[in-house]
Amino acid sequence: MRVLMGLIAIFAGIYILAAPLEGTVTLTFVMGLFFLITGVGNLIGGIAFRGTGNAGAVVLSGILSIIIALLVLTDLPS
Repeated sequence: MRVLMGLIAIFAGIYILAAPLEGTVTLTFVMGLFFLITGVGNLIGGIAFRGTGNAGAVVLSGILSIIIALLVLTDLPS
């Protein structure tokens, strides 16, 4: 998971350096992807470890991250 997040961050950094005018849209898109990937990871992790004490909080965190990702990504053009 951390490797994927690192690769997305490197891609975004290179793209922002190459095309700074589109950097705002790119950064918004990458943040949406971060929220989405983190949310899905937390959701899967929380479901996988549902017998532990903090599984409910992890699932809630995953759901909220996915909701934030959808809000960021669907409002991206404006």
